[in-house]
This record gives sequence, structure tokens and C-alpha cells, in this order.
Amino acid sequence: MMIAEQQGTAVDISVIIPVRNGGEALERCLEAVHGQETGRLTVEVLVVDNGSPEDTRRRVERFPGTVLLFEERPSSYAARNLGIRHARGRWLAFTDADTRPRSGWLAAGAAALAAAGGPWLAAGDVEITLPERPTLFAIYDKLHNMLQERYVREGGYGVTANLFVPRRLAEEAGRFAEDWVSGADVDFCHRCTRAGARITFVPGAVVGHPARETFAAFREKKLRTGRGRARLAAARSAWGRLGNGIPAALATTPLLLWPGVHAFRPRFQGGLSLGPGTALGLQLLHWLGKGYSLRGRLAESLTRRLG
Repeated sequence: MMIAEQQGTAVDISVIIPVRNGGEALERCLEAVHGQETGRLTVEVLVVDNGSPEDTRRRVERFPGTVLLFEERPSSYAARNLGIRHARGRWLAFTDADTRPRSGWLAAGAAALAAAGGPWLAAGDVEITLPERPTLFAIYDKLHNMLQERYVREGGYGVTANLFVPRRLAEEAGRFAEDWVSGADVDFCHRCTRAGARITFVPGAVVGHPARETFAAFREKKLRTGRGRARLAAARSAWGRLGNGIPAALATTPLLLWPGVHAFRPRFQGGLSLGPGTALGLQLLHWLGKGYSLRGRLAESLTRRLG
């Protein structure tokens, strides 16, 4: 990979990686990024530390040419925005510190943007990797989260674990909402498409992402995404803003009883062989997750109401 080291020179792709306490996962991510084959494309890598108590600098220094920035506000979206402000590339490639980009990731994403010939976003695949003996929470994570192809096809967005954006489009769309804890990538993509851009799914641009294996991680994810849904509802419609979003949140209560189709239909089981006990456990997690998501929506709505 051709690392662009000299400041002020033109760059094709800027890779932006926010991190907080990345540890060895950050090093594995950087190894994978620096190992990309990109031909004649020049690349810069920007790691944005988001207030890590650990020594991120020591880990980043193992990879010459990597730029380390610091964003003290506790927001991964603020960290990404700082990366955008410092990026020199005409294209931006977003990923997370706990991912491992597969071979050809950058080349495939850049090729998709180059072929578009206009304002496009490209969302690459996120492959949730399971341990040898996965917990029920890990299986749930693989079946429910970071389904990029579905997000692009049905929702018109991609998550920032694997998203390619022309820098000019990112500037025109207004960057990420920094005070959101979740969902700002959805909001960002929708603002881009409202400005005339289109989004495509790129199956050849793949990053691996470890599954969330614990109840604590499952719970935190559902609470956080619930808060993001409250923000998205408020951004999209007057109904979502009514009563600071509390009526809209309560209107989703009937969804708590909706069954998770993956527990009953093999085609939704992601190629996994699920026994009856596992399927039942996934259904119970599905209902529990809906409850935590509603709790997150109400918490966000009440916070906004109380100021």
C-alpha cells in the first residue's frame, strides 16, 4: 500500500478509525489496513483517539505514516468528524478499531466510488465472526446486527464500521451529529441521499467484526440503539418530535410481542444450524432486546424533555 506521508500532498483514500481503549484489537486492525494492496492509489490512515486511558500512541507508532489525532469529547461521531477535518483524501473510508479489514477491502470500496461517476456512498459487508463455542448472545449478534446488504436495500444507509464516502459529499451533507450515541450514521447517509447521492452495497469490500458475547454487551447495544432510534424519529417527522418523542416511543410497545422470524425460519438463520433450545433462547433474547430498545428510546426522550 502506498502510504502518503508528506503533509499537503494529494491523497486518494483517507482511512478514518475512531478508537477508545482499542488495545490489541487496534493493532490487528492497523495491520490489516496497512497490509491492503491498493495498486497506485495513495492512502493515509488517521486514528482518532476518543479519550483512551491507555497508551494509544505507543500502539499507533508501530505503523509508520499513521496519523494520530485526539478528540476528548466522548463521542465516536465527534472523533470521525475530526478525522474528516484533517483528511486529505478525495474518498473517505470509515471503519472501527475492533474490525479486521479483509484483503481487497480498500481497493473494492475505492473502485465502487470511482465507477459511480457521481455522488455515491458505498457500504461494504461486515462479517460477524463467531468464536469456536459461541454464546447465545454471540449468535444473536451475528443474526441481528450489521446486516449491511439489508440496510442498503431496505433502509438506504450503511453503518460506519464499513462505509466509503466522497469527502466532498461528507462536507456538503454536514458530517455526523456529534451529540448522538447511536444512529448518526443512518442520519448522515439519509442526508447524503436527500442531497442527491445514492448508496450501493459492495460485497467485495469486507471487514470482520467480533461478535458481542456477553449479556452486558447485548444490553448496552440495545439501550444505545434505542436512544438512536429516538433521535432518528425526531429528525424525520413532526410525530417523532411530538412530546419530545415519548408518544412515538410508546407507540412501538406492541412490537415487543412480535416474534423474531430467525427462530422459526431456517432461511433467516444465517447458515447456522440452530437446535430447538437455541431457537427458543434467541426468541427470548429478541423480546428482551425489544424491551431494552424501548427503554433506551424513552430514556432519550425524557432526557430531551428535561433538558
